[in-house]
Amino acid sequence: MDEASVRRQLDHMVNFILREAEEKAEEIRGKTEAEFTLEKNRLVLQQRSKIKNEFERKKKNALVSKKIERSNEINKSRIQILVEREKGIAAIFNEANSNLSQASTGPNYPVLLQKLIIQSIVKLRDLKVVVQCREQDLELVEQAIPAVENYFTKYGGDLVISVNRKKFLAPGPEAGKAFSCSGGVVVSAYGGKIVCNNTLDARLRQAYEKSVPRIRSILFGDERNAYELRVDDNELVQGMQDLVITPDEESDDVLPPDEM
Repeated sequence: MDEASVRRQLDHMVNFILREAEEKAEEIRGKTEAEFTLEKNRLVLQQRSKIKNEFERKKKNALVSKKIERSNEINKSRIQILVEREKGIAAIFNEANSNLSQASTGPNYPVLLQKLIIQSIVKLRDLKVVVQCREQDLELVEQAIPAVENYFTKYGGDLVISVNRKKFLAPGPEAGKAFSCSGGVVVSAYGGKIVCNNTLDARLRQAYEKSVPRIRSILFGDERNAYELRVDDNELVQGMQDLVITPDEESDDVLPPDEM
């Protein structure tokens, strides 16, 4: 075989090897690009899902924070409403309390003392009692004793009543003392073991506690009208005072005795 034939055969073999190499390289390149595309798409989808989940988490946290903030604001408003309501009710009580001492200076106070003493004895269910009063009311109380005795004598009761002249109730508010009493009496029975506090101040406290639900309903109505007054608060003050200074000795609704 001459040299030219050998060279042609070698060139043919070289070209064949180069084509094989190029085809193999192209195959590898195509496979690599396909794997790259798949991996790229997988990573994109993974990161997109991660970003979406992070967004949903932040969105949910933002909604929760907004709900918590709204709930806190609502609770704060409700508390403020309740505080303002209690201030309004307390103002009615304070106004009634400030006007209470006027009852002991009116012309009907002697009759009121008689009724308070009778009511206390009826509640105590004992005909041997001791009456305690303010020093300034001592004369009025002593003047009321005969009328009280006549009341129980009319019903067949043998009343033994005495007035405590050694220990008096606190003076009226006009005295400027730290502790004061607007009027009324404290009656004790069974050797002082049971006490009925029928002072005007005690009656006002009990009338206030008993009337608070009705006062709230009259003043504020339902929750939607929390600040809408439905009546004049002066009417409530007067109504509370009327309840304090209008004892009914034969009623089942008389105020119960307090233990001192």
